[in-house]
Amino acid sequence: MELISLSDKGKISEVFDFVNKNRILEYSNKLKDAFNNESIKDSFYEDLMELEYIQYRFLHKTVKDTSPFSTNHGTKGAEFNNVVCFIDDNDWNSYSLNKYLEGGPDIGAIITNNFDIQTRTRNLFYVICSRAKHNLAIVVMSEMSSKSIAEAKSLFGEGNFIDCFAGQQQLQSN
Repeated sequence: MELISLSDKGKISEVFDFVNKNRILEYSNKLKDAFNNESIKDSFYEDLMELEYIQYRFLHKTVKDTSPFSTNHGTKGAEFNNVVCFIDDNDWNSYSLNKYLEGGPDIGAIITNNFDIQTRTRNLFYVICSRAKHNLAIVVMSEMSSKSIAEAKSLFGEGNFIDCFAGQQQLQSN
């Protein structure tokens, strides 16, 4: 009962501690080494351990395809009535929507996993745009250049583009 409560309301670290203390699951040597190695306990590790365990459960459901939501890699050939895509160029080294929309010549020079960023981004952007049967919303979480914004407006239509950063900047300046 306590484990169920922890998995609904506790942090990842609390669930790990409970499972370990109560010998519900024996840690592998690799996991034991990771927990005991102070040099790998960076801010990512600390942030991960502080997440609510239920967030991990939601992620697991999404990745394992038991959710009505899917990741970009899980949509090959699928179509949906409504598609919402969140893009943050700051989180991906292998893609850059901003640079793709700018169309700059330097983007093709950066190679990641045998594909240049331009090709990878173009392919992903095609998949995103071609999955929607009726409604498509692309929410860009990172800042875009004026050239990229102009290209997005050209692609989707001026009336279909909402610049959330512009509104946010106006609010901050007041």
